[in-house]
Amino acid sequence: MPHKNAIVIGAGILGLATARSLAIRGYKVTVFERNEKCVGASIRNFGMIWPIGQPNGVLYERALRSKSIWKEVCTEAGLWFDEAGSLHLAYNDLEWQVINEFAEANKNTRPLKILCKEQATQKSQAINTHNLLGALYSKDDMIVEARVAIEKLPAFLMEKYGVEFKCNTAIN
Repeated sequence: MPHKNAIVIGAGILGLATARSLAIRGYKVTVFERNEKCVGASIRNFGMIWPIGQPNGVLYERALRSKSIWKEVCTEAGLWFDEAGSLHLAYNDLEWQVINEFAEANKNTRPLKILCKEQATQKSQAINTHNLLGALYSKDDMIVEARVAIEKLPAFLMEKYGVEFKCNTAIN
C-alpha cells in the first residue's frame, strides 16, 4: 500500500487539529509555520470549549465531539483542563426570561440548570452580584489553557504521531 503524505499550512489550533486528524488516519504529516512558533489568533483564544454556543443537532454534536477530543489530547499530552461548565448571567428581566426559555427549550437535550443568585455566586466568586437575578449553568463547557496548549501540542504531535514541523517557513 502506498504511503500517504500530507502537508498542513499553519501551526495554529486548526492546523494542529488537522495534523492530528491526518496522523491518526495514517498520513505522514508535515506542518509548515511561517513564524518560529504560533503567534496568531490561537494564542489569543480565551480557552473555552463551548458547546452551549452551538445550535441543537449536527453542530452541537460536533462541539461535544470536539470537547471529547480536547479531553483526550489534554490527558495524553499532560495539559491542564477543567470541565467547570459555564455561567450565563442575567442582570435584567429580559436576560432572565431568555435564559429561562433557553433552559426550558433544551431541558431534554442539554445538561443545563437555572441558578438563583446565591447558587451562581457559589459557582464563582468573581460574579458582580449588583442587580444579578440569576444564571444559566451549562455543564457541557470546558476550559483549557490555550497559550500553554498551543505551545506544547507540537512536541506532543511529533512524539506521538511523528508529525514534522517546519517553522520559519512561509508557503505561497
